Amino acid sequence: MLSKFARQFVYLGEEIEQARAVFEMAEALSDPGDPGRQLDNGEKEHLAGVLSKILEVCVDLNLEVSKDVFTKAVDDLPTTAREYRILTDVLYADMANKLFIFVPPHRRKYFQPRHFVAENTKATFPKARAELADGGRCHAVGQHTAAVFHSMRAVELGLRAVAAELDV
Repeated sequence: MLSKFARQFVYLGEEIEQARAVFEMAEALSDPGDPGRQLDNGEKEHLAGVLSKILEVCVDLNLEVSKDVFTKAVDDLPTTAREYRILTDVLYADMANKLFIFVPPHRRKYFQPRHFVAENTKATFPKARAELADGGRCHAVGQHTAAVFHSMRAVELGLRAVAAELDV
């Protein structure tokens, strides 16, 4: 499971808009009768930097198709707003089949077990740790029945240890 904060998606959107602005500025500064105006070196450098940042976010978010497309785009920069729009369309299509789940801030600590499972519990009942982690993730996303199921499995492991100790 990939766990990312929303700010990475906001950052990605900002980078996309910065690159779009490069093309808008180039088109605004071009002569009306010159549709084939090339980006100047400064604009190309800025565009390459922005595309590299987009690529970093694509790698971080495991967007494989977008990663491949933007890797090539960094080496062979788009020259028009239309070419750039095709790149972003690929990115949006890559993200369209991803499911993103929101975890409310008050349940965030349960999503990662290191935040709510005590160290002595981890050491004493290592097999129960996985069940407690699953239960915490289920609780974090609002799947309370599943959270109870995993929690009861963790309790069962503890009870079995107690029963073995008491020879019952």
